[in-house]
Amino acid sequence: MILSFILFAIYLFLFFQGRKEPGKNLFMKSAGYLVKKSPIKEIRKDSVMENLKILHPLKAVDNQVTAYYQQKLSFVLVVVFLGNCLVLLSGVSNWQTTNLKNNRITRNSYGEQERYVKLLAAVGESKRELMLQVAAIKYDRTQIEKIFLEMEQEIRKEMLLENESFEQVKSSLYFPEKIKDYPVEIDYATDHYDYVDITGEVKNEALTQPVIVVVEVTLSYESFSRQFFVPLTLYPKEYTEEEALFQKVQQRIEEQDKQQETSKELILPEKIGDEEIVYKEIKEETELPLFLLTLGAGIVVYFLGDRELSKKVEKRRKALQLEYPEFVSKFTLLTGAGMPVKPALNKLAKDYKDKRRAGAVKNFTCEELQTAVYEMESGILEEAAYEHFGKRCEIPCYVKFSGLLIQNMKKGSNDMFLLLDKEVKEAFEERKSNGRRLGEEAGTKLLLPMMLMLGIVMVLIIVPAFLSYQL
Repeated sequence: MILSFILFAIYLFLFFQGRKEPGKNLFMKSAGYLVKKSPIKEIRKDSVMENLKILHPLKAVDNQVTAYYQQKLSFVLVVVFLGNCLVLLSGVSNWQTTNLKNNRITRNSYGEQERYVKLLAAVGESKRELMLQVAAIKYDRTQIEKIFLEMEQEIRKEMLLENESFEQVKSSLYFPEKIKDYPVEIDYATDHYDYVDITGEVKNEALTQPVIVVVEVTLSYESFSRQFFVPLTLYPKEYTEEEALFQKVQQRIEEQDKQQETSKELILPEKIGDEEIVYKEIKEETELPLFLLTLGAGIVVYFLGDRELSKKVEKRRKALQLEYPEFVSKFTLLTGAGMPVKPALNKLAKDYKDKRRAGAVKNFTCEELQTAVYEMESGILEEAAYEHFGKRCEIPCYVKFSGLLIQNMKKGSNDMFLLLDKEVKEAFEERKSNGRRLGEEAGTKLLLPMMLMLGIVMVLIIVPAFLSYQL
């Protein structure tokens, strides 16, 4: 509880300090304040910057890093805040649910389980934890005898089932195990188990004449039941003076419990000898584990953000690898038809832009090509734009393609079309190789589910066969 209030105080401080920061809500503003004032942005900054630069090359890297950490921290703050609210509600609920009040413990109702209450008892300077087993409210003699009579009538009525009377029993009987949820144990016994067992099944196939079978029904509730004794020899345990004192306290409570078992509350003894007994209920600490779990969830969410960012970069790399054959094939087709290199690249970029406006899916190669076109339009040398294009893609085939373009600009190449045609063939061969590799990876991933399905099929075949063999 105290930790939760401290954490809420920290949130109030962050909300106040971050009120002037940019953001849609208090959590975004607080995250912006943390990014600005704390060194948290320096954790794995280099790898994060590299990945963000790859994904968004046209945006300022510093602004991207700040926005990335602000977004990630805001999500962490929301997770921890909601978890802390849950911790606080759990603590309040636990605080309000009390078993001890004015030295009285409320019992559970009739037929319910006993209640376990952990107390801290103080006698003078000594203190000791006591685990009490407080029985539920019990029936007195008059009540239980009335219940026994009602249950006897119900059992007699239900026992016959399809039989006309107890004088003509021809089919199995029904021995109910419970009547109206009364906390009474019902035990059955017969003097001829060969004919009627304790489940009520009648075995009369081999009978040649009527047989009288007596069914004994025993109803048991606490001390109101048939008793038997097992002689055991026990020696009292030797207690220290303090242990003996609290043993007396425990015995006094148990005696009180037995004497007051028909009342709704157990009144605890207030004195032992001349010493006064002070009780304090010990509540189980459920808030701390939940609090730690909340903080752990926040830490996991924080570091998962970097993992997701790396996954996006890997996804982009694989997409670029798959898109290359189609891209270089289109470019070769345009240049082979007589179009110069730069107009051919501009046309590919423009066609992609029109398709995106019409709702086409994102193509990472064309996105990078658009960036190269924007660079050339902004005044960057054509050679530098081609080099940047190859570096941003970070895949050998794109670096080789940009090298061909630069070579064509510097020296001029009459064989460029042949080189591009060769590059197209190699790209499609590489694509086939990648396809086979992806197919093998998919087959490997499906191996475990297939083995599980095979095991289930074998169980479905073998188990019935084994059972039929045993029969």
